[in-house]
Amino acid sequence: MKRILILALAAAAPLAACFHPAPVLRATAAQIGPLPDNYSEAVIPQGGTIVLQGDDAIYGEVRHGHRPPINGADEKRGPVTLADLLHRAAPRVTVVDHGFPGDTVEKSVERWAGQPVGNLLILSFGYGDSRAGTDVHDFKKALTKLVHQAQAQGAAVFIVTTPPATSDKLSGIDDYRDAARDVGHKQGVDVFDSTDILTQAKVDASKDEHGSSAIYQTIAGAMVPYIQVVPEPKG
Repeated sequence: MKRILILALAAAAPLAACFHPAPVLRATAAQIGPLPDNYSEAVIPQGGTIVLQGDDAIYGEVRHGHRPPINGADEKRGPVTLADLLHRAAPRVTVVDHGFPGDTVEKSVERWAGQPVGNLLILSFGYGDSRAGTDVHDFKKALTKLVHQAQAQGAAVFIVTTPPATSDKLSGIDDYRDAARDVGHKQGVDVFDSTDILTQAKVDASKDEHGSSAIYQTIAGAMVPYIQVVPEPKG
């Protein structure tokens, strides 16, 4: 899958116009990711659905968050999440947040069993599995299962590696980032390496309320060029 497809998001305002003042990375396939030029577009019809599923990074948990909890969790969220930003960029697409703080991949599979995965499923795991001490082999097996389930339903899949943070003291977190990359490459789905994306954008990887906004905006800015929204088929 050696293709460079950098397409503007149809029927949506540019991300740069939506976000202020945090910078948005204008990435190319050759600039990010452990394998160059391996990104392909996800095509979503107007009225379609993007589902984000994962742990803290998807949920938007931050220190001193003020937004109310969702999905039955207790933790409050920061001012912006990946789901919020993708909804702003694609207002004619439904964006569903299946994030839960501290979730492992296996718990997430159970939590959202039977729920539609939409036209594009975005997965990000690592924090919860690191805290739980999940065996890396089991992590990869469960993440692969999620990818296969989504593909069986006709969904495109993006994997986002766990964003770094100054408070990131979790043992072995890099092992889970490596495992997520490996699953994505072996299954032929697009992997967005958050560490590389944030480093190149010179974004401070802080998980406090203000730092998280810049993190999410930059990661969303890297994904949007690979999402194409098209008119609904007629008839």
